[in-house]
Amino acid sequence: MAARLCLGIATISRTCVLQSTILRNPALPKIRPAILGASNIKQLQTSSLTLDKSEKKNPPASGHWKTERIVSVALLAALPAGYLYPGHIVDYSLAILIPPHVYWGFHAIVGDYLPKSLVGVTQGAVAIVSVMTCIGLLYFNYSDVGICKAVAMLWQMKTS
Repeated sequence: MAARLCLGIATISRTCVLQSTILRNPALPKIRPAILGASNIKQLQTSSLTLDKSEKKNPPASGHWKTERIVSVALLAALPAGYLYPGHIVDYSLAILIPPHVYWGFHAIVGDYLPKSLVGVTQGAVAIVSVMTCIGLLYFNYSDVGICKAVAMLWQMKTS
């Protein structure tokens, strides 16, 4: 959308500059009629101009976009908190926040880069793996040391 807006602004400004420069230049009388009646110069409409007022207030994907950003910001807080203040609250927060974040990332990658014939099956597999990951992390937090303590234990391991 931003690219379309920039392209639209660039096209409109380029057209205005060309028209004003050529129309004022008396040395180019043959080009002037062509510019005035040119049918190939079109004004681009950006998507924000074509939306209804109801769609501007609440676009269809805005809820999903907001949820992704909330999860990302929560992870920005939870990851350092897991290092500085490891505990059950942070462990369960990470177990809840990491799987949807990873799911949305892989879902976008699959949708963008795989052939259309594989997208449906692969996105279904990504969804199943994400749900299983969430269940596994919750179980790990409940029955073992937790995510933060496990990462700390991995960092303390000596290589042979």
